[in-house]
Amino acid sequence: MKKVLLALVLTLLFCSALAPPIMQRTTIQDTAMEIAIADYLEGRLSKPFNVFTVSMYEKGEYDRYEISDEVIVIDISPAFRKVYLTPVDTVGSVRVPTRHIIRDGKLFYWHDPDYGLTEEMIQVLHRFNIVDSVGFADLFATQDERIDGYHLIEEKSKRGTHYYFCENDPSNYKRVITSTSIGWYRPPTIRCR
Repeated sequence: MKKVLLALVLTLLFCSALAPPIMQRTTIQDTAMEIAIADYLEGRLSKPFNVFTVSMYEKGEYDRYEISDEVIVIDISPAFRKVYLTPVDTVGSVRVPTRHIIRDGKLFYWHDPDYGLTEEMIQVLHRFNIVDSVGFADLFATQDERIDGYHLIEEKSKRGTHYYFCENDPSNYKRVITSTSIGWYRPPTIRCR
């Protein structure tokens, strides 16, 4: 009995040593994110822009329509505002966008609370010219006061693309192009197993 128990413990230790760290594992959400970005790049909305914000939908208390818990919703839209780094946004901070994917020379970035800000992320934001530093005196300025003319856009281009993925099968998804926020229109019907 002791030999079986020892073999079981050694097997568990060996298997856990081979598993990648939690931060490097690919999750269903990461897979859905990559599928959404690849699909988005094939559409016409990505053509005139180079930088996009990506976000995972979280239920809001004022949403008109409920979205099933079996569905992951991802929003992709052109980035029209700069990312403002304050003196407290150092490596490891989780207040600003912390993850990105670059495809076809286009940047897709998002905030992931499980990842901290890295030096690489700061360099990418600088390379795409979307980062700005804000001193403590500027912290009380409104977002509109910080926007320069380059980031002002026409109303018709404020459309985003929402992707509805089955949580257990990211290859099963539907796309909605709209200027209405998630939760404020009837979500598409998606059959998840």
